[in-house]
Amino acid sequence: GDNADDDTDGDGTPDDLDQFDTDPEASADNDGDGADDSSDTDDDNDGVPDVSDWAPYDASEWADTDGDGIGDNADDDDDNDLIPDFEDAFPLDAFETYDNDGDGVGDGSDPDDDNDGIPDGLDAFPMDPTESRDLDGDGIGDNADSDMDEDGVDNAADAFPQNSAEWADTDGDNIGDNADSDQDGDGEANADDPWPLDPTEWDDTDGDGIGDNA
Repeated sequence: GDNADDDTDGDGTPDDLDQFDTDPEASADNDGDGADDSSDTDDDNDGVPDVSDWAPYDASEWADTDGDGIGDNADDDDDNDLIPDFEDAFPLDAFETYDNDGDGVGDGSDPDDDNDGIPDGLDAFPMDPTESRDLDGDGIGDNADSDMDEDGVDNAADAFPQNSAEWADTDGDNIGDNADSDQDGDGEANADDPWPLDPTEWDDTDGDGIGDNA
């Protein structure tokens, strides 16, 4: 009769290693589901068919995105981009790492990384949705800069906060005083007006320092 070390079904696998010792067509059942591996379409019973499973006999692994020989579940950098998966917004994409605005588009391909409506190429602060311009180039965005044209006059007091060459408009004609030939708008050119910033005076006939109107 057959001994314990025999191969009862003659399939080349000793009975003590053969999970189907009376079936010559079967010998192994990796996942213990009662189906021989040769006919089982999911040998590790992980829910991923063997034809798609990187590790068909390992229920804990089924993919190796970066092809480094370490399954994704055990690999701490699945796309091999040198950014650990826990820091990588796109752990399976070697071409993307971050998504600054959380819109689902990686920063590497997103034309507007902070989603402020200003394309990155035109945005002085492409990662800050609260800023997009830096008129005076001082590294402080215009929204936070109290003197955005850096002319020494705070925006609140500057009639032309975005023009470093102008800050006052005495006569309110929308022409800055530095460019206005009649700053006080009294009809007398600055060059001929003893009081170029006083619209109530423009002549001093007797030269006593007191305007004719006063």
